[in-house]
Amino acid sequence: MVFKAKKDRFFTIFKTKMITNMTLMFVIPFVVDASTRTPLFITIWASLYLGILTSVIMMIANIRYEFLDDHLKIKGGPLRKKIPYSKIIYARSTDDVFDGFRVLTASEAVEIVFGHGWWGNVKISPENQNTFIHTLKYYCPQAEIEKDLIETEEPMDVDMYFEK
Repeated sequence: MVFKAKKDRFFTIFKTKMITNMTLMFVIPFVVDASTRTPLFITIWASLYLGILTSVIMMIANIRYEFLDDHLKIKGGPLRKKIPYSKIIYARSTDDVFDGFRVLTASEAVEIVFGHGWWGNVKISPENQNTFIHTLKYYCPQAEIEKDLIETEEPMDVDMYFEK
């Protein structure tokens, strides 16, 4: 089962400002310093800019959270993370979206803890959070799920999403 990332206004504005600032940082050297207007410098500078811009746009546009047979796969552009279901300790809601390993585009996030340290958790923002949490409970019965994340207590038939 595949979940897309939820997008909210805050992150849309944040990413737009980030791309605008990055563009200005790459354009200003051409305006300020005439020695940067050589064909070699322009080629190298434009290649760097287009590579970074493409990576940023891919990370924003292609965020997916996929439940596979034995692990949760998190994809965001060139970033990939496979988390075995057996390693997931707990999931909780978080507003702290600027710290740690995060693959998200919304300020309302879910933190999944699967180890210790900075790389032992990931912050994500699934589009349909309630279905995502129920699916996570289905695959990870051992994981503790914060009560605030669960909108409905009745068990959900997650099997209906999968081919037998």
